[in-house]
Amino acid sequence: MTDEPQPQPDAEPAASPDAESPDAEPAEPPGAESPGAESPAAESPEAASAPSEAEPSTSRRDKAAALVGQAREKAAPHVSRAREAAAPHVSRAREAAAGPVGQAREKATPHVEKATSLLDEHPEILVGAAVVGGVVLALTLKRLVR
Repeated sequence: MTDEPQPQPDAEPAASPDAESPDAEPAEPPGAESPGAESPAAESPEAASAPSEAEPSTSRRDKAAALVGQAREKAAPHVSRAREAAAPHVSRAREAAAGPVGQAREKATPHVEKATSLLDEHPEILVGAAVVGGVVLALTLKRLVR
């Protein structure tokens, strides 16, 4: 004997749900409805509403995108004029800040290097600072909770 299924003579293909089978309940006439069963007409608005629920979000996105595009078009000349007007002020501020920022960097560099070397030599300082910071944070949060 082989393990292959043998084709049955006169076998019908699998029946569709609409086809009647011998052990299925008899179909009701088209106009009759069983109590509690929904008619296909009642299902069609739900089926039709499901795609339309997706459409408003898409159309809302399209409308929002269109509004954003319109706002950008309206704002573009104003933004470009504002950039042109602000350009000399920004460059003047950068030039004015360049001197003091450079001086502050020069003054801070040796102190930063000293602090870095100190922490490299003594990592326990970092641990102590973390503990102190945690205590301060805990006390602050405790006061805020009250």
